Amino acid sequence: MSENHHQPMSNIKNIIFDFGAVLYDIDFLKMTSAFEKIGISNFNQQYAQSQASELFCLMEKGKMDAQDFFGEIHKQSNKNITTQQVEEAWNAILLDYRKESIQWLMRNQSKYRYFLLSNTNIIHYQCFSKQFSDQFSGISLESLFEKAFYSFEIGMRKPDSEIFRFVLSEAKLNPQETLFVDDTLIHIETGLSLGFQCHHLLPNERIETLGKF
Repeated sequence: MSENHHQPMSNIKNIIFDFGAVLYDIDFLKMTSAFEKIGISNFNQQYAQSQASELFCLMEKGKMDAQDFFGEIHKQSNKNITTQQVEEAWNAILLDYRKESIQWLMRNQSKYRYFLLSNTNIIHYQCFSKQFSDQFSGISLESLFEKAFYSFEIGMRKPDSEIFRFVLSEAKLNPQETLFVDDTLIHIETGLSLGFQCHHLLPNERIETLGKF
């Protein structure tokens, strides 16, 4: 792959941020372990950073409600489990906000047009939204951005190019003036193919210390 996803940025007017592992710490291994404990041994083959099975794609596109999702998970377990146990395992991926990154966003809101673009689902959304309000004086996560685009609300998900085109159209953005920051390489590759400036955020990086925008 070309190295231009780490080249110096220029003429940036807009920044589109991913959520998990960019503004918020997540742990796929913790979630996989939680599902193993309730009798689902192949969970990591169904849901991981770079791919998701049809069940999880439907959930992230908002085409399945929470109860149907929990029901499908129930069917996969070899144990007698409760809906609460499934929900707790599903939410085990959620850790906490990167507070310094959030504070950086708050300090720099006037410099750029900020957007959020996240593959997520209604269950996780409700959990991390409440966390944000509890931690940051009752304001909403969405208040940091001109617009937050959640996959479950708009029926599309990364890495499909249609969701990037949708954001460009809705927000009236020029991709060449737009920086896309994501921790998943396949998402970055789609962004690059559409003309975005991109930064692939590595595990040891934080947006507030990049020093490039």
